[in-house]
Amino acid sequence: QSALRRLISSLARRAVRTLFNLSVPETKVGAKVFRREVLEQALPHVKDHQFAFDIELLAWVSKLGFRLGTGPVEIRQRKRRSHVNLISLLRTIVGTLLVLYRIRVADRSRAR
Repeated sequence: QSALRRLISSLARRAVRTLFNLSVPETKVGAKVFRREVLEQALPHVKDHQFAFDIELLAWVSKLGFRLGTGPVEIRQRKRRSHVNLISLLRTIVGTLLVLYRIRVADRSRAR
């Protein structure tokens, strides 16, 4: 990975953890394990099924009071080029901001 890609990834992880108050260091690792009851409660709230799906699912799991945990994962870097470009980066940012908006709106409607 290039230095720029590593910097963008690091900043994105930190922003997501801060904005959504998540206790996990990484949201994009492909392996996730959930109890059935957690998914039954969280999935109906998830609206994004593209770039921000992982973030929204984990945010709702946390917001609903379930505990998030981590386990060891071994990642093998491939030599092929990354598919991250300006368009995909912008889609991810917009998707993440929409998730943040939906969760904040849900908080306001619950408070009423």
